Amino acid sequence: FSRELHVNSAGLRAAVQALMQRFHRLLRELLEAGVRAGVIRDDIDASDAAFLVIALIQGLAVRWSLCERRFDLAAAGQRQFDNMLRGFAAQAISTDAASAASRSVISRR
Repeated sequence: FSRELHVNSAGLRAAVQALMQRFHRLLRELLEAGVRAGVIRDDIDASDAAFLVIALIQGLAVRWSLCERRFDLAAAGQRQFDNMLRGFAAQAISTDAASAASRSVISRR
């Protein structure tokens, strides 16, 4: 898939790029809403933060694949996203609060 994406298929590359741009825009808008609501730090660049979330997802997917899917992808993703969310938070939040917040955001989409 990676070779086809980078070398062999302009159509596939364009389709994946469009999906990633849409996902980035959605994440950026969610983060901007969080800043306006006072739950995300106002010194966080929403676009850069959205790219960090995407990088977390992509990196986790690669690691899961390379580890022959021997760990719980959803649980690892939740833990890592909770850690990232705590870094974005306007004020210190607990692991439970970060998990609840991330599940709430995901369930609304």
